[in-house]
Amino acid sequence: MIIQKRDLVSLGPIFNRRIFAAVATVACFISPDLSHTGKLIYAYITYIAWGTSFAIMDIPYWSLSATITQDVKERNKVVAFPRTIAAVGSLFASLLTLPLKLIILETGLCLVLFMRVS
Repeated sequence: MIIQKRDLVSLGPIFNRRIFAAVATVACFISPDLSHTGKLIYAYITYIAWGTSFAIMDIPYWSLSATITQDVKERNKVVAFPRTIAAVGSLFASLLTLPLKLIILETGLCLVLFMRVS
């Protein structure tokens, strides 16, 4: 019998991956007070870290279907649904980005959204 130790320190590899992905995502949206070159280097590093964390989370997720069932047809059904939802979400984001940008610029809403509070 194998007993697995579970405590707050060892929450497993999935938890550690999620923490890395969360930190990398937040870091992408933080703008440190650096020079222009420093900000560019920071953007490169955080984007690479985010892409790496995405791959670390994505590869095990999509390989789960092989462990769910041995039947190829069932496996295709399991994988097709989230891929379809992701494609529809990407399509909506692509279609709505430019119109929303134009609405924000025409209404002056961008001044309200990006105004600093002193």
